[in-house]
Amino acid sequence: MRSIDPARTPGNVLTDTHPPAVVPTAGERLRHDVNPTVRGTAGIAQAARRRRRPTARRCSVAPANGQTADMRADIEPIVGRDGVARNETQLERCDRNLVELLQEVRVVQTGVQVLFAFLLTAPLAPRFRELSEFQKLSYFATLLAAGAAAILLIAPTAYHRILFRLGDKEHLVTVANRFTLAGLTCVALSMIGALLLVTDLLFDDTAIIVGTTGLAAFGCISLWCLAPLSRRASIRRTSSSTEIPNRSSRPTPVTPAAVRVRDDASR
Repeated sequence: MRSIDPARTPGNVLTDTHPPAVVPTAGERLRHDVNPTVRGTAGIAQAARRRRRPTARRCSVAPANGQTADMRADIEPIVGRDGVARNETQLERCDRNLVELLQEVRVVQTGVQVLFAFLLTAPLAPRFRELSEFQKLSYFATLLAAGAAAILLIAPTAYHRILFRLGDKEHLVTVANRFTLAGLTCVALSMIGALLLVTDLLFDDTAIIVGTTGLAAFGCISLWCLAPLSRRASIRRTSSSTEIPNRSSRPTPVTPAAVRVRDDASR
């Protein structure tokens, strides 16, 4: 603790009656923040962690065309399921979600484009006219599914370009997610149709054709739909059960007699 003597300060009068000002050092300020129940290095680390806690940040959303944006200016930090606060605003969260979604779409688009290109060149093959009526119908349905998948997966990019710098990122993320889910459904249908067409061309056994197509359909439905939906329902049940307060953990009301006993004990 350093003390400032007013008598040694230039321009001060020796008859000044004010006490000397006390300026705490950095170490004393850190020790002052430490919980008195925690001593030593652990207490200093606890104080340092408390100083580094994320706080709410102000997010200034620029209005588009003179209109007020939908997002609020004061946004609390995002808290995850583990209770740890993510140091980002709602607008930053929308940006991160859109980037993740576009990366996932980029992975799917490559396979869809290759499959669509293969289906477009199939009628140019010499044996295409020898296909049966069922095989031609299977080919046409697969071609339509692949084309619809390509259109739906490219739609978020076009949507983003048209709504560029309009401050509607939250709506863009919601619509892009729906486009991606519909595109994945068409991708699954096109893959199943392609396997059905190729298996029917290679084998004459109906059991092999039905088994291969059914196995592909089961894999797409179970891995792409049922497994994530089951996990989603489990997370929602867990979060809803933790939000309901437990009646047994509620604090018991303090009676006046208990208050008097507590006051007597404190005396």
